[in-house]
Amino acid sequence: NNFLKEAFTKLGFKFSLTNNLENATLIIGLKKYLRQNFKLKELAKQKKIPIYSFNQISIYQLTKFIKMINEK
Repeated sequence: NNFLKEAFTKLGFKFSLTNNLENATLIIGLKKYLRQNFKLKELAKQKKIPIYSFNQISIYQLTKFIKMINEK
């Protein structure tokens, strides 16, 4: 959570973090937790919300990831 805030702020992006799937435009999480959460994956699939997973999360990885999705 803090890594996400730091990475988005570092790049100057406006964002909001939410635990409410209804408001989410994408899902970011650790692979080991997302793999076990079948309900989340099913709801994301139904609502066509992309899921991005990381083995480990670092500021560098998140910054690189944010730049990549911003280019799309």
